[in-house]
Amino acid sequence: MADTERKPAGEHGPFWENEAFWRGAAFAVPVIVGTGMLGGLVPTFFGPEEGLAERSEIYGRFALIGVAIVTFTTVMWRGMIATRQADSQERQLENFNKQFAKAGDDTLATLFQNGAEMLAEDKPAKQSAGIATLHTVAAGENERLAVAAMNVLADFVQDNGATSHDDRIVKHAIYTLNIVAVEQGRFAARELTFTSDGPGAEHALWIGILGSKVANYEGGGFILQDFSGAPVECHIKASNTIFSRCKGIIFANSHQSNCIFSNCKIEMFRKDKYDFNNSFIECDFSRTIFPDGIIERIDGKDNFFRDNEPPIVFVDGRYATLANPPSWLDRKADSHQKQLNEKYLATEHAMARNTFGSYPRWLGTEETDDG
Repeated sequence: MADTERKPAGEHGPFWENEAFWRGAAFAVPVIVGTGMLGGLVPTFFGPEEGLAERSEIYGRFALIGVAIVTFTTVMWRGMIATRQADSQERQLENFNKQFAKAGDDTLATLFQNGAEMLAEDKPAKQSAGIATLHTVAAGENERLAVAAMNVLADFVQDNGATSHDDRIVKHAIYTLNIVAVEQGRFAARELTFTSDGPGAEHALWIGILGSKVANYEGGGFILQDFSGAPVECHIKASNTIFSRCKGIIFANSHQSNCIFSNCKIEMFRKDKYDFNNSFIECDFSRTIFPDGIIERIDGKDNFFRDNEPPIVFVDGRYATLANPPSWLDRKADSHQKQLNEKYLATEHAMARNTFGSYPRWLGTEETDDG
C-alpha cells in the first residue's frame, strides 16, 4: 500500500519542498540582488548624459524584479517554517489523541470491571451503581467494551427478570439498555426469554426491551408501552400476551402470536411478519398501513379510525386510502379515543396495583378518586 502520510517540511521530496533550500535562498538572494544593484548604480547614473533616461528606466525595472525575487524567497521560507510548525503540532496532536484514547480505553475497562462487580452484589444500592457505571461504558467510544457492557446488563435482566419486570433494579437495567439502543444504536448480542408463570401470571407486566437483538415474551402483558422508537435491529416476539394502551405497534420487526391488543395504536403491518391468530379490541387504526390481503383477515371488534385519518392500503406498489372499511373497523370522531382512555384507566391501575402492590410512578399519574 502506498505511503500517503504527509512528510514534515524539509524531509526528502523535491528541492522546492525543502526548508533548507528556501532558507539558503532567503539569505543568498538579497545579497546577490543587492550586489547587482550596487554594481549597476554607477554605470547607470554616472555615465554619459545621453541615454540616462533609458538606463534609469531599465535599472528601475531590474530593481523591482530584484525586490520581488527577494520577497518571494522570504515568503516561501516563512511558509516552510509555518508548514513545519503545523506538521509538528499535528504530530503532537496525533500523539496526544492516541495517548488520550488509550487512557480512555483503560478508564472504560476499569469502569466495566467495577460495574460488573457491583452488579453481582446482593445489595440494591450496589446493583444500581453498577448499572449506572455500565451505562457509561455502554455509551462510550470503545465499541467492544460497550457491547460487553450491554451483554452484562442483558444477562442481569434475564437472570433477575425472567418471570417479572416489577423489580426496581431490573427496570433500571432495562431502561439503560433501551436508552443506549435508541441513542447509540448498540445492542446486546443476546436472545432473551421471559415467561410468566405461577399465581397471578396473567397480570405479570413486561417492559419492552429494545437493547437486545431478540426479546421473547410468553404470557403476561404490556401496559402503556410506547414502541414507536424501537430500532429496526430490535426484534420483539410475544405469544399469549396482552397489549393494553400501547403505542407504536409495528408488525414489521416483531412477531406476535395469540396476543390480544386492547385500546392500542397500531401503526403498520408487514405481510410476512403478521400472525392472524391475534385479536384487536377497541384499537386505533388511524393512518395504519396495511399490505394487500391483510385487512380482510384481521380478527377484532369495536376498532376505529378517526374521521380525517383513514387507514392506508399498499396495493400494486402504490399507497391508497381505505375506501370500504371492514366490519371490524368503524369511523369515529376524535372524542372516541378520550372515552376509551377513561374507560380503561381504572382497569389498568387495578392491574398495576395487583402486580406491584402499589401503583408505580413509571406508569404515569394515577387518576383515582381515592388518590
